[in-house]
Amino acid sequence: MKKFLFIAVASLMIGGFNSCTGFGDTEQVGSEAKLFGRWQNNQAPTNYRVYYSTKVTDAEYLEQTGQPKTDEYYWGKEWTESEGVYESDLVKHGDGWYMWRKVTTDLLELYTMDNHGSVIDRTYTLTVLNDSVLSLKSESGKTYNYHKIAGE
Repeated sequence: MKKFLFIAVASLMIGGFNSCTGFGDTEQVGSEAKLFGRWQNNQAPTNYRVYYSTKVTDAEYLEQTGQPKTDEYYWGKEWTESEGVYESDLVKHGDGWYMWRKVTTDLLELYTMDNHGSVIDRTYTLTVLNDSVLSLKSESGKTYNYHKIAGE
């Protein structure tokens, strides 16, 4: 009986340690490669985002920000068709475009403009990122949910 009790207690302790360290848990936020592709907003289905695997060059970063590049960024773009803006309306690397990078669970985006030379930075917290679901939380606490509709 003591042997059985010892084994039962040991099993519970090991199971408890595993649940604390995350063994067996599914990953909520995947790698940046999971972002690559076209995403459609679940709440506002005329809102789209594309995360490209194309890296921002040193010259492009300098042109957009006026600063030398110190981190790797990728290109992305977004548009909202219900506001009369379509993908074909976007000027390459101008309004609607952004440079992005993922740092652990943060998504940093630098929004560009047609006239270049200034960017608007936004930081989102990734709460879910997998092959088909993207969930972002803005600094103000607003949540955006997307589903992947295509690769790049």
